[in-house]
Amino acid sequence: MTNNLQGKKIGVFASGGLTAWTVAKYAKEKGADVSIYWADVGQYDEPKIGLFFAEMETLGIDVFKLDLQKQVAIFAADMLKFNACYEGGYWNSTGALRYILVKNISNMMKQHKLDCYSHGCVGGGNDQKRFSQYSKAFIPEIEEYLAWKDAEFVARFKNRHDMVAYLINAEVSPALVGKDTESTDSCLIGTSYESTVLETLDFDYSDTPALMSVAPWKVTTESTQASIRYVAGKAVAINELPVSELQALRSANEIGGGNGISLRAVIENRVQDTKCRGVYESPGMDLLAVGLQSLRQVYFSKEQGIAFSKLSTQAGQFIYRGQYTTEQAQNIVSELETLTSTLSGTVTLKLYRGNILCIKVCELEQAAHDLHQRRFADGGHVWSNADA
Repeated sequence: MTNNLQGKKIGVFASGGLTAWTVAKYAKEKGADVSIYWADVGQYDEPKIGLFFAEMETLGIDVFKLDLQKQVAIFAADMLKFNACYEGGYWNSTGALRYILVKNISNMMKQHKLDCYSHGCVGGGNDQKRFSQYSKAFIPEIEEYLAWKDAEFVARFKNRHDMVAYLINAEVSPALVGKDTESTDSCLIGTSYESTVLETLDFDYSDTPALMSVAPWKVTTESTQASIRYVAGKAVAINELPVSELQALRSANEIGGGNGISLRAVIENRVQDTKCRGVYESPGMDLLAVGLQSLRQVYFSKEQGIAFSKLSTQAGQFIYRGQYTTEQAQNIVSELETLTSTLSGTVTLKLYRGNILCIKVCELEQAAHDLHQRRFADGGHVWSNADA
């Protein structure tokens, strides 16, 4: 890994977060030719991102902007179809996003003939491992500059407070408020929250201000119904309006978040097999997943259900660990595609203060009707298909 940055062309994956901002300014100071690669992924945090862009311009750093909302939504639709969440129902928002970013920005980085790439993910953390693994898959010819292995960088920036002090000036100070003690990571799939207090297991996280949702006990509306049409495991209409993957996720986030589908805390097994509490929200994913769960109950045999459960758990683990490009992961994806191809129907959900009930399933394929066993439709004294 290169520590001497003088004259190097370095590209930084950056969202406007504290560490990537620091890395970019530090590398520029050390004589590197720095470029920023920023993506619109439908993030709900960084409302003052314009101040970051303005500061990069002041420093003479080019910013390349990409709109990846569609790519995020398509990947989210696959995760939903495969139920590829991680422990505790965490929807892999950070793990999925690293895959999406590297896959879709890598070609531009190659075209710009970079010597190095970097990012703002914490040394030894999940996302640093994910970036490293996906970069080996998509841009193996570009060297990784990992600030946490640069002795001078580490000596200079011992903590996030040092980074804020390094960046602070009158123009950018509004964008740095609170970044020394807390961090968020957000996209259309969901938002994650980290801070000193949230890592503490005996801290009550439930009043953490959420970016995508209203807490269940603060919802003032009555119950809401949502009708979702799925074809081959993907939502194609919501409340009878046709939707793309992007429209489906945006609409589901609005419906779910407004009805109290909010924060969850997960004490998860991390990439390095340590444990830490994460606080997450994915209201749209949670909402759309309930409809698919109902369709799996309708269509899957016992054996298919067992097979799906095993495969979906493995898919979620591969995404979490930054291993989605591996042959084993793609083989699992292929099996899941086959299993979920039958999941078509319309599901009506009722939402009330954080609860989601499936109240109706209709417009099913004939295969579902063939499996449906009835009793009272035939007089109540005997089950249909009694000898099956």
